[in-house]
Amino acid sequence: MNTSGTLALASYNVRGLRDDRRAVVDVARAMAPDLLILQEAPILWFWRRRCAALAADCGMRIIAGFGDGGCERGSGNLILAGPAISVLDTATLRLPHRLFQQQRTAVLARCLTNGEVDRPIIVVGTHLSTAADERGDQIERVMTATQGFAAQGAVEPALFVAGDFNEQPGGVVWRRLSEKLADAGATDSTPTFSTSNPRRRIDAIFYSGGLTVRSYRVWRAGPVRAASDHFPVLAELEFKAPREL
Repeated sequence: MNTSGTLALASYNVRGLRDDRRAVVDVARAMAPDLLILQEAPILWFWRRRCAALAADCGMRIIAGFGDGGCERGSGNLILAGPAISVLDTATLRLPHRLFQQQRTAVLARCLTNGEVDRPIIVVGTHLSTAADERGDQIERVMTATQGFAAQGAVEPALFVAGDFNEQPGGVVWRRLSEKLADAGATDSTPTFSTSNPRRRIDAIFYSGGLTVRSYRVWRAGPVRAASDHFPVLAELEFKAPREL
């Protein structure tokens, strides 16, 4: 976050660090976001240590999905922040799923940007089911929790919902998100999955709350194909004056 009032967010499915971990770090550092929303961070075998080390190597800190602020393990969802972000509150939301299906979650953080003006923001990261009939219920829970989190302040916050939605534009998740939020990459149909055969746009950043998109890109530079099976997405957004509730 710089004094001009811009905020850079990236969303990245890192596939459990099963590929080239050093490449993940190099890609994250090259993007240099203020907030990095991760999916499929490690959840087994010393996961706390591995997640903390990943954040540190990226020059960031974990603010949600890790255990800080009373959160529980976020099923691979993490929010990392740089020094320009102050954290006020965090939460982890368990999402509905069928028996024998993977537990899915969303991680939420209420923050302030540290620029010329402290601006309230709500950041939500999630990784939804591969099953279409589960995703509808899951995104409803995510949106309800997001709106509840946003209603607790005196000034309307900027909202961000980012992640791997396991669905392309036009599906139930994208339609539900678009009711309240705008797609930062609405004019860019570049696929985000997979890095070996890019055909589907399933990773995205949605936003609202007096923001305009200055830039958006599906990151394809550096060792990104060695890092994961997903391309990360990066958006730079500019704030307008906040509105009192």
